[in-house]
Amino acid sequence: MDDFLAEGNAAIGLIDLIRQGNANVVGITAAIEKYFQGGHEKIEKMGIPVYCPASIKEFKDNKPVFYL
Repeated sequence: MDDFLAEGNAAIGLIDLIRQGNANVVGITAAIEKYFQGGHEKIEKMGIPVYCPASIKEFKDNKPVFYL
């Protein structure tokens, strides 16, 4: 669980640590994500599902535009 997912580097580092401990990662979740920064896709390409209740598609006029 993370507060914010952007490029996914923190989550990928955590996945690596968990795997070094011979444990399995069944999913990653974050409270909010900037989907357009690619972290979601990087993690899913690793075969790990990503769950985020609030996903920002883009910023328009300095305001977030969420996927509905």
